[in-house]
Amino acid sequence: KTRTVNPGTLTPKFCTTSENGLPVAMPVGVCSHCGAEVLELSKHCRFCKHCVRRYDHHCLWLNCCIAAGNHRWFLLTVLTLTSLGPTYIALAMNAACGGESSSVSEWHFDRGWQCWKDQVSHFQSSLLLVTSVICALGSIPLVLMLLQQMLMISANLTYFQSLKAQRRGHGVCWLLGRYKPLRVIHHWKLFFLGWPETSEHSHTHSIVDM
Repeated sequence: KTRTVNPGTLTPKFCTTSENGLPVAMPVGVCSHCGAEVLELSKHCRFCKHCVRRYDHHCLWLNCCIAAGNHRWFLLTVLTLTSLGPTYIALAMNAACGGESSSVSEWHFDRGWQCWKDQVSHFQSSLLLVTSVICALGSIPLVLMLLQQMLMISANLTYFQSLKAQRRGHGVCWLLGRYKPLRVIHHWKLFFLGWPETSEHSHTHSIVDM
C-alpha cells in the first residue's frame, strides 16, 4: 500500500484545494527541476524526479518517496514488520518445545529456552535458532526506525526537516520544546487526519534541491 499510494506529487498545474475540499497554502515558488509549484514543506526528490508534499524521505527499500500521501501507510508497514520479529521468535521457541504451549499465556521464556537448549543438537531446532537470531538482528534497525518516526511525528517534524534544523544549529533543547503533552496529541491528530500545508510550528522552508 505504501508503494502504490500517491505520496503527494506536485505538478505544474497543482491545485490549491486539497482532496477534502479545504484550501491549502499558496505555492511559495516553482521548482527549477520539474516546474511544479512548490509548497512550504515540499521537496524535489532526485530519485523520483518530482516534487512531493510534506517530504519525509525517499525509501530505497520501497523505491518511493515517503510524504504526505503515504506516510501513514509507511508507519503501519514499519510497525507490522517490527512486530513480526518477536512473533516469529516466540513461535520458534514454542516449536522447539514440540508445541507444548497451547496459548501465549501458558508459554514462558525460561521453559522455552531450556527446551531449545535441550534440543539444539537436532537440525530443526538449530535451524530455528539460526533464523531467530537473524530475525532478532534484523528487527533492531526496524525498532530504531519506528522510534525515530514516532519521535518526529510527536514533534510535528519530517525526517528531512529535522536534518535541516540540525544543520541550522537547532539543538536538543529546541527539539524537546516541541514535546509538550497537549501539543504531541495535536501532532498525532494532524498525522492521522491530515496536515495543513503550512504549520505555525514550522521552522524550516521549502527545499527544491536535494
